[in-house]
Amino acid sequence: MQKPNVLHLINNLNVSGATTLLLDTAAQLKPCNGEFVVCSLEPDNPMAPALAAAGARVVMPGRKLGLASGTRWACQVIRETRPSIIHTHLLPATQVGLAASRLMRTPALTTVHFTFDGLRTTALLRQVTRVSLRFYDRIIAISDAVKQSILDHCHVPADRVAVIRNGIDFARTRSGAQDHRNRTRRDLGVLEGQLLIGTVGRLDQVKSYDTLIRAVAMIRDAAARSPAPPRLVLVGDGAERKRLEQLVAKLNLAHIVTFAGTQENPSRFLAAFDVFVLPSLAEGLGLSIIEAMGAGLPVIGSAAGGVPEVITHGSSGLLFEPGDAHELADCLDELAGSEALRNRLGAAGKAAVESRFDIARHVECLYAEYAEMLALRRNPDLAETTA
Repeated sequence: MQKPNVLHLINNLNVSGATTLLLDTAAQLKPCNGEFVVCSLEPDNPMAPALAAAGARVVMPGRKLGLASGTRWACQVIRETRPSIIHTHLLPATQVGLAASRLMRTPALTTVHFTFDGLRTTALLRQVTRVSLRFYDRIIAISDAVKQSILDHCHVPADRVAVIRNGIDFARTRSGAQDHRNRTRRDLGVLEGQLLIGTVGRLDQVKSYDTLIRAVAMIRDAAARSPAPPRLVLVGDGAERKRLEQLVAKLNLAHIVTFAGTQENPSRFLAAFDVFVLPSLAEGLGLSIIEAMGAGLPVIGSAAGGVPEVITHGSSGLLFEPGDAHELADCLDELAGSEALRNRLGAAGKAAVESRFDIARHVECLYAEYAEMLALRRNPDLAETTA
């Protein structure tokens, strides 16, 4: 079946869950002839080469765009690429894409990657987002928690919101894992038998990495006599980096905490970690934790948003109350003290996510949604017969 020409509109192509999802989707489709177009609203896009290599057509402006200029840019790209559907991700691309779709009379859907309790933005943009979602042809929520948040805050009909959970290309996360593990641990100076705790994501307040740093300080103090205290590596960058570095210095953790910055290939760090932690205060689903589980890592996640839809506590990972450094420290201490437990949770977590979050399943569900949208667009009477 001929796949529709889709234009994905996103704020930027930084290393993030939304961009990784686009990358794995493009690689799964092996698109050609402009079938899969990714349009950024910013000029600097670290993951653009990887998307282009996967077969996507990537278009970028010469400067960072706002709502008005972004809408004009999006309309220009729509005229050039002639998509059947506009698919938007994140803010303000959600607003820009909606405006452009209406001006160009092109159907549009949006993927919501967040819960409203985790949306860190101005009150005006929050309200605009609520209103914008009401005018989309379809909305995709990445978890049940996100769908419920949309229904609670936006007053849209439940049948207009579909839950399509994110998918991962698990073959990508496993590629060269052992080689990456040895090399990366050596580069980081990790000692033989030393526990390496890690996380991957933007350094944003909602990610609550200060909770993780404080928890590491607690287990460091508990293991003060150990010849090799646990190490922590944070992969990613963002507005919170300076504050987090100050906290590390204040807690005297500089010798065991590493800020690795933005990485084009964060999978090589996953291979090096012994434990993965996602300490977010709010989370739509947690693509990074799915990727870590797919790599066979034992994981600890905060019981926020869609994370409990991924982790079953004590079976496929461990959960803790968001923001509770003491509870997180207990989880870390439990895993640090038992290699058998780490191995058991890692194996169980890997099996759990591979059966539920494979990229092929995600793409199948996504294109079924596109097909239904276009069918209803061609024949509105179908909406009445399927209601």
